[in-house]
Amino acid sequence: MKSTTARILALLFSLLLTVSMAACTTPTPAGTKEPTKAPEATTAPETAAPVESAPPASNGKYDPPITVTVIRTIDDTTKFISGEDINNNAWSRMYKDELGIILKYDWTASTSQQYDDKLNVNIASGMIPDVMEVNKTQLARLSKTDLINKDLQGVYDQYASPKLKEIILQEGTTALDSATFGGKLIGLPDTGSSMDGAPMLWIRQDWLDKLGMKAPTTMEEFYVLVDAFTTKDPEGNGGPYYGLAMTKDLYAGGFADVTGFFNAYHAYPQIWVKDASGKLVYGSYLPEMRTALEQLKKLYSDGKIDKEFAVK
Repeated sequence: MKSTTARILALLFSLLLTVSMAACTTPTPAGTKEPTKAPEATTAPETAAPVESAPPASNGKYDPPITVTVIRTIDDTTKFISGEDINNNAWSRMYKDELGIILKYDWTASTSQQYDDKLNVNIASGMIPDVMEVNKTQLARLSKTDLINKDLQGVYDQYASPKLKEIILQEGTTALDSATFGGKLIGLPDTGSSMDGAPMLWIRQDWLDKLGMKAPTTMEEFYVLVDAFTTKDPEGNGGPYYGLAMTKDLYAGGFADVTGFFNAYHAYPQIWVKDASGKLVYGSYLPEMRTALEQLKKLYSDGKIDKEFAVK
């Protein structure tokens, strides 16, 4: 049986590896395709990793080196320098030289769906790697097994850097709470800023400045702004311009997501909310959605939304 101390210490490395292994490939020379970053999980991932080892030296390096098994997604377009591969590249050599950690990949997956399918099989069979990224559902399943059952709180308190602790606590204890089961911190959260992912309408300040306008505070002012951006040539090159940018996915998140537009009408697509009576209902079906859709239809008909947005 693997020792408690070893398993806890190994889990600490999931913190390093989750942050640093996003593009575990060598730098590409000019003229070759840049390695593609692994797709992000749709839910806030956690990390977990049981391995047997002695504590690292005071400089953070294991001597002799330890071998850590890993899994990850890696896009089919990722290219390595001749003679190198996923187990031998600039990143893997850095881990060995700087940290005394030898990375060994049990397997890789080309898509997030393939990754989840293969990982679910691993969890069901009880054969998991030392370091892996899991979503909240997978972490909840693991919490009910003895595959990762050690409390990381003491290790986190002792070894996590002040900067890391600051980042994880920037939005309260939600991130750590999501990885805590039965009072035990069993994974280390890979956090992101909710502000960066907030479904808001973003407005170009340079266009506001060129047109001598201010950011709108009401939807009426917003429509005046959309009209101005469309018709008043904010770049000075004749256009064409579209006052409201949209992508075909509508609620996919990121640039040109229009969730914020719907929220302005108290419409909340694709989430569950309470209606006027306090009953839990699916937001996409509420009457407010129709109002927002009618307004988008008018903007589209008036040429203020790109006619080809559905393929962009």
